[in-house]
Amino acid sequence: DAANTAESFALAMAQAQANLAASDPEFAAAMQSALSGSSNFGPAIGAGLGTGEAVVAEARPENALAPEATSAADRAAWTIVLASFIDTPDAEPRVVEAIDLMRRAGLAGLSPRAERRGNRIAVVAGRYRSAEDAAPDLARIRNLEFDGRKRFALAITSPPDVGQLVGSRPEYDLRQAKVFYDLPDPAYTLQVGVYGSADGASLSDNELAEVRRTAEQAAYDLRRQGELAFYFHGASRSSLTIGIWGPNDHSPQQSGQAIESSALIAARQRFPQNTLNGGGIVQRLRQRDGDSIDVLQESFLVSVPR
Repeated sequence: DAANTAESFALAMAQAQANLAASDPEFAAAMQSALSGSSNFGPAIGAGLGTGEAVVAEARPENALAPEATSAADRAAWTIVLASFIDTPDAEPRVVEAIDLMRRAGLAGLSPRAERRGNRIAVVAGRYRSAEDAAPDLARIRNLEFDGRKRFALAITSPPDVGQLVGSRPEYDLRQAKVFYDLPDPAYTLQVGVYGSADGASLSDNELAEVRRTAEQAAYDLRRQGELAFYFHGASRSSLTIGIWGPNDHSPQQSGQAIESSALIAARQRFPQNTLNGGGIVQRLRQRDGDSIDVLQESFLVSVPR
């Protein structure tokens, strides 16, 4: 029932905090602000800041859509991601609609097109030398209205193919989010992964560098798929988070539950678990009857550093 669900969620969050604090106190102190909240799931939706609306997609079989081949010039350029869809049968009409909306808005010159990125189809526009060069077009696209709705309010800039990048990118560092974004107060992000040793043991300099490189690459890859992803480096671990969410996206209630926006609910659906080095984290939870069960740790909200 609802009471048991709420209690189980609270137990899971308490266990998650305890495990994190025990394995890496510095990382826990810097990042952990796990909150009680709803784990209800909604449809997949183009990700980004927790405001506005985006074209929605659910599921589809492989090869049902044939995106444009990505040229070497495209792979080396920054783009604007208008929407991102799981590669399913429902994606094709939504991709066509997104491209058509751009053309109706007089932005055919930005070459709106579909690109396959990982297991998603991204609708992208423009080719830019940097995120700064893309900023004016990004602002214009986010403010486009169709039938009174800002359909591309969640559009984001996307980096070149990770193979074209040299070094880390501070704009993907969660510590720098306050520099690049107008943060709500309070501001949260959804932790979906952590990289490092399973037991919190100290790492060599080379091992730590590899952990950090892996987290940064994961953030790059998700950005290219249309997710507003960030990395965060602690003393011995690095984390991967999604989105920037404010009080309009997550509003705790006295009941211990929380009212959450459709965008945050959708992000929880896309990333239901917090993983360790790409694998599930198994937690043992004690039930009210004294029995214990093993569950996979869910993704959870953490505070954005200010």
